[in-house]
Amino acid sequence: MQFDWNDSGDEDHTGIVTRVEKNGHSVAIYYAGHTSNTDYQSVDESLRNGGGTVSFWNVK
Repeated sequence: MQFDWNDSGDEDHTGIVTRVEKNGHSVAIYYAGHTSNTDYQSVDESLRNGGGTVSFWNVK
């Protein structure tokens, strides 16, 4: 996954999805980054705190 924190169209930070939790109709996605404060961080929480957008990529 990649964040575009300032909506400039380029990715500013890359993370790895570590957990997906499904609860009824809602889904919570967590990720890890290269800094200790992003171990198992909620994508929704990061977007609330930092703004911007997120894109998800799948490698098979």
